[in-house]
Amino acid sequence: MLDRVVEIAGAVREALASSNSWEPDLAGACAVAAFTVARLLRRRGIPATFVLGDFTLVEEGCTTYGLLHCWTELDDGTVVVVTATQFGEVMPEVHVAQRDDRYRAAKRGRDAAVEVWAEWGHTRAEIETRGAPRIYASSCNAW
Repeated sequence: MLDRVVEIAGAVREALASSNSWEPDLAGACAVAAFTVARLLRRRGIPATFVLGDFTLVEEGCTTYGLLHCWTELDDGTVVVVTATQFGEVMPEVHVAQRDDRYRAAKRGRDAAVEVWAEWGHTRAEIETRGAPRIYASSCNAW
């Protein structure tokens, strides 16, 4: 199952990167990416949740706390992130790991989505113009 998750997450990342709507490292795309990955996984029978929370980056003796971030979580605690490259070269394009102290969820599922769209200033129109439906559709077409 994990191979399938990575394959789907990779397709979402590729669609985001080719949309030219985001920074090359996909900074700012975590909400759209995580929401899309969770939705695609659920449509394929893999329980997944969209999560909003804090991420702690640890690299070579330097720790950065409280980076507001979105990711996808599987029911077994596996974290899937397709925009981790925004944190530098220390993260792979598709980051998959067991949830640990670096990931502190604030909200999950619908509550997370409502928070992101309202508090981060995303509107439905902005999401549509920045390509989420197109990303979702092109990712779906890959399957």
